[in-house]
Amino acid sequence: MTGEVVLAVDGGGTKCRAVLVDPRRGVVGRGRAGACNPHSVGDERALAALREAIAGACADGVPGGRLGRVVCGLAGVDSPTGAARGQALVRQALADLGLSAGEVLVENDALVVLRGLAPGEEGLIVVAGTGSVVYARHQGRTVRVGGWGHRVEDEGSGLAIARAALAAAYRAWDGYGEETALVGALCRAVGTADPIGLQEWLYRRETGLEDIAGLTPVVAEVAAAGDAVAGAILAEAGARLATMAAAAARRSGLAGRPGFAALAMGGVLRHCRPVQEAFFKKLQELCSAARPEVLAEEPVLGAALLALGGIEAVPPELVRRLREQLA
Repeated sequence: MTGEVVLAVDGGGTKCRAVLVDPRRGVVGRGRAGACNPHSVGDERALAALREAIAGACADGVPGGRLGRVVCGLAGVDSPTGAARGQALVRQALADLGLSAGEVLVENDALVVLRGLAPGEEGLIVVAGTGSVVYARHQGRTVRVGGWGHRVEDEGSGLAIARAALAAAYRAWDGYGEETALVGALCRAVGTADPIGLQEWLYRRETGLEDIAGLTPVVAEVAAAGDAVAGAILAEAGARLATMAAAAARRSGLAGRPGFAALAMGGVLRHCRPVQEAFFKKLQELCSAARPEVLAEEPVLGAALLALGGIEAVPPELVRRLREQLA
């Protein structure tokens, strides 16, 4: 860990967050912007979001305009081609702002969190937000499970939950599915009187995947009120995520290592208790060696720690301060 300030960026599918970190004081600058996944918003919008977030983080100035290291976790970076594309976008954003860096690392946003937070960069991470993916690292080898996008199926994700709820609601409306309060709840959530209006909302040009995934809290509310259909959808989502995690642990060789870190992040796992509980239960059944933990901090914490050399290289006091600052 050097004395130079470092920049950490978490560029997700719904928002981009950047923090400037001083190795002695912790976070000294913050910036936010909109969606940053090049695959979903395009290179131009992704670059604009990166530039806005980085500019906000560095608004109070960077000594000499030079950053010791830049680590960017970027959604959609799932291949060498994607990594090169992301690297070019980040470097362009820095150049546009008159900034230089000793090193620029751009990787998948989930993998950056895992590498930054897991001791020895070993363990697995399960992400369930709008989409879902699992990454596992063991002995320098990285394994990915899921994350194949909405045209395939992001199992256990907010989008998958919302789609399952919508399908259940329409089956009930058509008269061949189990009765469920999801019908009325989903209609009210989008401001329409019946499923015909709901269908119109779903297929509007301006209704995006994030909007549909945003119906997940509605499903959770209906389940909390005792609706069996909604409850089963959430339980299935948690079980699917655990099944993906167990597969990643098995393929990477982690399954034979007792007490390995199994980090969980994303709005679905962080805020939807039924999904979280089902995930923990199923994971213990399938892979008892895992030590699951739901991350309470913002994902940019992983990028910040990796920029500083990883959690084992950072003094405990600074780790504590960063956790507090990025909670």
